Amino acid sequence: MLSLTVSERLALKGRAHALKPTVMIGNAGLTESVLKEISQTLR
Repeated sequence: MLSLTVSERLALKGRAHALKPTVMIGNAGLTESVLKEISQTLR
């Protein structure tokens, strides 16, 4: 497993903050339809 220092983790967290989610996982969790949506989004 990749180990990150605190400063590396904070830098990545800062860069990711501006990203917009393309797939949201709701209360039902990781369902078949969510997996399908993720697959389509990654294509």
